[in-house]
Amino acid sequence: MNRMTVLRHRHFYGVPSGVISVPSRYAHSNIEMIDLRDYEACGKLLQAFVLSMRSADQFAFLK
Repeated sequence: MNRMTVLRHRHFYGVPSGVISVPSRYAHSNIEMIDLRDYEACGKLLQAFVLSMRSADQFAFLK
């Protein structure tokens, strides 16, 4: 990767990102709780997203 590619990546386009969050209760205490079904569903959601990706074309910054 040449220097201009690195600069263009960092300065013009940003970095594609996302968040998958497990719903929880009492998040800022020492007894945070989650439902294991929500935890498993987040894993399945992430798996479905990854499997739906067709190619690196969706992530132009990798070129």
